[in-house]
Amino acid sequence: MDFEGLGDVLRYMHGLGFKARPTKNGVRRFLGILKSTAGPVPIELAIADWDFLVYPTIRITEKPSFLPIRMAHGVVGGDFCYLAEGSVVLDRYNPTGAIAFCLQQATSLIDQLISNPTQSQTDMQAEFQSYWAGSSLGTLLPIGLSELSSELDEAKAYKLSPKGPFGDIITTSKEALDRVALSWGASAQLLEAQSCWLLRTTAAPDMSSALPWTVKETLAWLKTWDRSLYAALQKRIEADTSILDLSRIYILIDSPAGWIGFGFSVNKRYLTKATTKGAAGSRKFAGKAYFQYLHRFGGSDKIFRLLTTNLSSDFVHTRNLSGSLKNGLSGLKIALLGCGSVGGYVAQALTRLGAGTDGGQLTLIDNQFLQPENIGRHALGFNALLKRKSNALKDELDLQFPYSNIESRPIAITPKLDYSSFDLIINATGEEPLSEMLNALRISNEGTFPPILHAWIKGNGECVQALWTDSLKHGCFRCLRRHEPGSEMAERFKVLKNEVEKGFRACQHFTPYAVSASLSAAALVADMLIDWKKNGSPSPRFRTRAVENADTFKIKNQDITPLSGCPACGTK
Repeated sequence: MDFEGLGDVLRYMHGLGFKARPTKNGVRRFLGILKSTAGPVPIELAIADWDFLVYPTIRITEKPSFLPIRMAHGVVGGDFCYLAEGSVVLDRYNPTGAIAFCLQQATSLIDQLISNPTQSQTDMQAEFQSYWAGSSLGTLLPIGLSELSSELDEAKAYKLSPKGPFGDIITTSKEALDRVALSWGASAQLLEAQSCWLLRTTAAPDMSSALPWTVKETLAWLKTWDRSLYAALQKRIEADTSILDLSRIYILIDSPAGWIGFGFSVNKRYLTKATTKGAAGSRKFAGKAYFQYLHRFGGSDKIFRLLTTNLSSDFVHTRNLSGSLKNGLSGLKIALLGCGSVGGYVAQALTRLGAGTDGGQLTLIDNQFLQPENIGRHALGFNALLKRKSNALKDELDLQFPYSNIESRPIAITPKLDYSSFDLIINATGEEPLSEMLNALRISNEGTFPPILHAWIKGNGECVQALWTDSLKHGCFRCLRRHEPGSEMAERFKVLKNEVEKGFRACQHFTPYAVSASLSAAALVADMLIDWKKNGSPSPRFRTRAVENADTFKIKNQDITPLSGCPACGTK
């Protein structure tokens, strides 16, 4: 920032009654007052980044009595979270206006918290994970959460070797965890003396008092939050005879705020004194004895909080989806025909949208090998050279998305394949004769054949097109070409104005185009699938996307009508 801009800021802050503090490590600080509706709120404003990639920080230096005891948007150290990260763009060319906006936003939020305590409580519950993991008063244990079945009330803890990026992992599916561990080049070993109990509630966590750090505080907090949680934990401790063999217990609670976790170490010395280890009777009552201990002598024992990272397939594949698209492509059986320059990127999009999860399967069908000339526009690289494209693509996707059920079938695409078992077929071969063959199969098996989404690149990448065929009410693939005498096979929707440039090498020819065309075609496929899942319809079924500077005719995106006299569907 130039000196003129800094001078404007200093004059503005002085006019508001703020006093400049000494600059330290390039951070300018100002002490002053925010004028809320209930009275003055003393703050410190700190500006470390004049490009405003990081917002100025506001810290409440002395909390007035009129502010809620438990206040939303407050973080550790007194900082006040007045703007969600990335929510607005502050003008670097008007630093005075940017700072004025920040102060106004903070004042407005404080007024809202004062006038609407219910909203403050709601906001705190939504921000619960930040408060749970934000304190430095006790032990915070990083933990990864893999698949956790809603039908089970106990999970196992595993240690990864070499150590994984999220600490130990808790899951109910060792098979799923093994696949995740493999993607990190690790293996999972069961932690024998540790157990995790799964509890569930529909109530938001209680934020009316300080969050607990001891066993006694935690039991009381659970009672206040949802008495059924306390009762479930009591029942579990009292009934679990294996407690004698445990050194550590994790508790995970599935709540509207996400998975909330804590745990404690088992006092083996007390259990040894309270019971005769190994005797059937003493083992039977070990849990009851220990629950009494937790309420009495063990109440002051510290808990550790779990800093959970959700690694489950449901979270990974649906976190960025919403509404009717929430489940993405999970549960569907999808066949991807062609794993070439378009199909490779389509496969990546499909897996990111959840294909192959929740009982679904993504089947890759392609019998070709990856050659050096393919790499420049393919999703695969040198490590896959001379491998079957479908096999190499499956291996790559298995590492990236270990939960996805992906099958490779390195075979030719012929009429003899059984297509009826799929919910959807995506034809990314770009080969017109093969597309005609699939089209004929679908028409001859109308009503029982799955929908087909054809996608291809036109010319030298000037545009990409896609056609969804699912009913004879709409035009079929062959309806894209005319059939009148003298114009047989002419394009019905001509898009290219110029001749296509071809390349020749030995006895082969190829069509040169850049990787951007492959990515564009895959994006078009993804968007049509999203519309299909979100709206219940893939309309418009015929779509064209052209490069901005390409010399093409403009084609309307539409549901094409059946072509009169079409040799494929016109006789039906």
